Amino acid sequence: MQTVSAIVPRKITFRYIFLLTLPRNSAEIDESDNNHMLLEFAVLARTGAGVVGDVSANTMEGHLKPDSVKKIRENGVDYRGALSISPGEYTVHFAVQDRLAGRIGSVIAPLKVAP
Repeated sequence: MQTVSAIVPRKITFRYIFLLTLPRNSAEIDESDNNHMLLEFAVLARTGAGVVGDVSANTMEGHLKPDSVKKIRENGVDYRGALSISPGEYTVHFAVQDRLAGRIGSVIAPLKVAP
């Protein structure tokens, strides 16, 4: 008996790590609720043909210590995340919603992932 094996091409993906920094005083902190902060982040990488490479969504919520409130008010908020995408050219859409203030902000950036 003869065995036949096929070579299946493997899809190569890269982990793209990003840092999104919100400017100082952009996040609402509710001091009357024990320094409560609630931010929602969404990230989408899409090719020029509209094919979605990856999507990421996370929530940053907590009751902050006074020293954290001071740092955020002086330096802003850093959000670190990652996307798993194949080589190619993408447009990356970042969106942030401050649930306490009712504000939404976004930014779009190009990304080229070499093989």
